[in-house]
Amino acid sequence: MNLDLKKTKIKETPVVVKADSRALGNSRGVSLVELIIGIVIGAILIAAGLKVFEAQKDSFEGAGEEALIRSKGRLAIRLLAKEIRLVGFGMPTGVQILSISSNSISYRAALSDLRTTIPPGEPGTNSVSIDDTSLNVVSALGFADLQNIVVHDLATDEYEFNSINGEPDTIGAPNTIPLLDPMTKDFTFGINSRFFRVSQYNKVTIGLSGTNVQKVVDGQTLVFVNNVDSSNGLVLKYFDVNGNSTNTIADVHKISITLNMIDPENTRANIQFKTDVTLRNIAP
Repeated sequence: MNLDLKKTKIKETPVVVKADSRALGNSRGVSLVELIIGIVIGAILIAAGLKVFEAQKDSFEGAGEEALIRSKGRLAIRLLAKEIRLVGFGMPTGVQILSISSNSISYRAALSDLRTTIPPGEPGTNSVSIDDTSLNVVSALGFADLQNIVVHDLATDEYEFNSINGEPDTIGAPNTIPLLDPMTKDFTFGINSRFFRVSQYNKVTIGLSGTNVQKVVDGQTLVFVNNVDSSNGLVLKYFDVNGNSTNTIADVHKISITLNMIDPENTRANIQFKTDVTLRNIAP
């Protein structure tokens, strides 16, 4: 059987949807009090997160600054030890150290190792005489006006300090070095005293100055290391050959060095460094 769709009528029944008033009553919006409470809780969580972030940031920065100070301090203490080992280098016995304190030391040392000798002579003749105003030397090359020098008889350990006054003569034979002050001693050739050495030397002070450790060489100041504690940034302790503490210059054989580094922007990054130095140029 064939259906004629055009002639077929379809009855449409309207659908009525009834809303449950109780369900609509439970779908009301958020109240002002609940909104405020939510905002406050969110702010607290954000603030806590920021605190944790800042703490981690400070921790990382502190670790980085501490590592930097450790690296700087290790280098500084090694350099300080190297400098103090030079105390008395090239100097006669007993006149190497000039003064000591808990945070400084002054000494003589031939830092440049510039030296020459007086030409040899017959036993009984003087290589240098009292009131001489110049020295005859094998070579005056490298010596200059205002330098400190010492004449040293290595056989007898006799010595005399002086300074150069004017430019040395490096052409004549022998070369000559003009002196600031007349000599006060005779240096006489003998059976053992055949070798008189003339050495240039420096007066050096290493000490604490504010938040710096300074090195002063013949009046010229150099900041050796900065950012140290102003009260105990450099601490020096002195010991004799038996390891006993001493403040007597003639007995000093070993020096204990303590360096207290600080970070001016982070007081937590303060680190202490220590080392001991035996004065190899000073006879026990």
